[in-house]
Amino acid sequence: MPSINSFPSSPHWLLTTSDPTQHQKTENENIAKEKLATSSKKTLTSLLLQDHEAAQISLSNSAPKHDNGITALVNQSLYQTKPILSLTAKDFDKLVYDEQSQQLRCLLIEEGYPLPQHDYATLAPLLVNPVTNYLTRYKDDKKKIATLARLLLQPLGEYGANQGEKISSARQQAIITNWLQYAVFGMSSETWMLKQVSDIKSRENSLFHHASLQRRLFNQLNNYHPPNKLSPEARIYYQQQVINRIMPTFMLQTDDQQQQKTLSNMMINQPEWGYLHAGMTLLNESGAEINNMSLEDISNNGMLLAALLQEQLVPAEYNRYFKLPAMIHHQLSSENSSLATPLAMTSVYDSYFDYLKQSGQNNPFIKLITLLQKWQSRPELARQQLKQHDIDEGWLNDYLYKNREVKYTNRRGETPLLPNIDNVFKDQNQQIAQLTEQIEKILLPQSFNSLSNE
Repeated sequence: MPSINSFPSSPHWLLTTSDPTQHQKTENENIAKEKLATSSKKTLTSLLLQDHEAAQISLSNSAPKHDNGITALVNQSLYQTKPILSLTAKDFDKLVYDEQSQQLRCLLIEEGYPLPQHDYATLAPLLVNPVTNYLTRYKDDKKKIATLARLLLQPLGEYGANQGEKISSARQQAIITNWLQYAVFGMSSETWMLKQVSDIKSRENSLFHHASLQRRLFNQLNNYHPPNKLSPEARIYYQQQVINRIMPTFMLQTDDQQQQKTLSNMMINQPEWGYLHAGMTLLNESGAEINNMSLEDISNNGMLLAALLQEQLVPAEYNRYFKLPAMIHHQLSSENSSLATPLAMTSVYDSYFDYLKQSGQNNPFIKLITLLQKWQSRPELARQQLKQHDIDEGWLNDYLYKNREVKYTNRRGETPLLPNIDNVFKDQNQQIAQLTEQIEKILLPQSFNSLSNE
């Protein structure tokens, strides 16, 4: 039986966040520097908001100046000056995306990729195959990957867009992933998913099965037609580097037929899928060996994270692991089908975690955290009993040392029977011990797996 003062063994991801390795510390420091530097730069967005007239420029002015003059040549043939007067967020995103695609085209031409001359409407889809080829070809060349990420950052004016501004590999991959999503889906993966949810919602007897959404996703990838058909290399890269990061449950495969059936029938609008999605996303980022884990193991990590977030025991930044499930819940429960803004996401998360709490009365992690927070000493429990029965607190010491049931006359002249305070204290601790033991049975196999992999 675990001791009362012990806490369940932490899973691999919790250990890595609470005690990061030197590499992870460096990554975190880099990210902090990026945020600080970005906040001090005047980005294109701030220019648009502060001075529309001063922002009447073409994004082409920010294109990199390569020695062989290819950029200038391409700009002459493809660019027409587009004064910026007033842009919606959607228009701004498209403008940035078009500029990013143009930057990539210039880079690929310099690398020797034969690319036809196309306008913006058809440029990006044509770049997916050569871009993924470039990323695969230079996957071990940090300078090449950094160059591509830097070009994608330049239209945004963010830190990392200029020579000498170093960003983390995680940030580089996030920038690349974002462009690839728009190139393949024409929108972010989250927006695409919400559109599918809206479509299913509009049908009678709609069922939000995991397998149905997975089928829609891969149909989208396979429905590219020449000359935009994804190459096998591009499809593999997109699955491993984009889908596996953003919607990892759709890449989950298991040899256990029963587990696979459970996954296929799982409803994406139910808490179980939310826990699975969050747990898998988190474990992927921490480098855990998911192949050795069951669906229940993965979901338990999501369930633990939800409990820690609800009790504010981890930073609010961890909400992002529940972003997609929270947005799906918002989409289905709100009449407004528009994508939530960053500011509105706070209420979206609050609503989702309230939903999880109402649906998860049997969550052992929440039960344990609640019991630990409400834990009381013997004197506190004794004082509570006296107050509950309207008995003068002067009997406190006598009650503490009786070690049996006892009667005292209260202020109303009644003589209620008080329970043995030692038993009350013991029962409280026993509940905590039993839940701790239950949670350790959940988490210990994962801890052993992480140790065997290290």
